[in-house]
Amino acid sequence: VRKAYHTLIFEIRSSDLIAILGKATLSICAELATKRVPTDDPENLCVFLVLFENPLLLAEHRTSLFPGFHRALQQLIAAVLSLPKDSQRLLFGWLKRLPSEYFGRAVEVVQQFVSFILTQPGQNRSD
Repeated sequence: VRKAYHTLIFEIRSSDLIAILGKATLSICAELATKRVPTDDPENLCVFLVLFENPLLLAEHRTSLFPGFHRALQQLIAAVLSLPKDSQRLLFGWLKRLPSEYFGRAVEVVQQFVSFILTQPGQNRSD
């Protein structure tokens, strides 16, 4: 998955292809966030692992590559948090058994989301 993403984004470097991949990423994250993808079959949860590898959510210049990445991150994290507890346990179990570089990528996605939320106006006030 990582090699395919790398080839599509960094080797081919087609702005049209990157735009299509960005739209597909937003669409998948939206589908997951609205629970339109069944999570009763563990195989369906693999889509989360594929999304955590998406460099459009991780790249240094992600805003220039994929302006919608903040929305995709928000929807992806919402989808993970809305999974049934059994599905969350299974997904998190897979993540913790991954080699550290792959687990680190998933952690980086979550860090990107938290950083985005904390830098939004009105998020730093004490309640």
